[in-house]
Amino acid sequence: MSHGEKRSNWKKEALISCFTGGLFGATNTIVGHPFDTVKTKMQAQSQHMGKVTYSHSIRTIVQQEGLTGFYKGALAAGTGSIVFRATGFSVFELFFTKWENSESMRRKIPWSGGLELRTVVAGWLSGSFRAVLECPFEYIKVRR
Repeated sequence: MSHGEKRSNWKKEALISCFTGGLFGATNTIVGHPFDTVKTKMQAQSQHMGKVTYSHSIRTIVQQEGLTGFYKGALAAGTGSIVFRATGFSVFELFFTKWENSESMRRKIPWSGGLELRTVVAGWLSGSFRAVLECPFEYIKVRR
């Protein structure tokens, strides 16, 4: 929802944002996972660093694994992306809308071009909540 529009109910806005955040997470995986796969394969073959090009890696994946090779591990990554982005969107929208009628939270921050305090605080809470949720999964992924 555009932040210039009047909001109806903070719970409803959080649910809508959860859905759109989930769509963003799914789209992010569908579009971005193949690039991540190529990058990861190039990093795993560190003995070839600087000798193997991105296009060579793409050709190798297609020849050895087919087009589905670009999406290995996409289910787990996609599920995480959907959950984490949906969480971030909905937590932001929940607090931003909840503070719609709060005079203190609608206060403009000086020298910010009209940025409201609720935008900054809702963004901070959203990022913090997502970090607390996501960090254990990222830690496990790196440790394996």
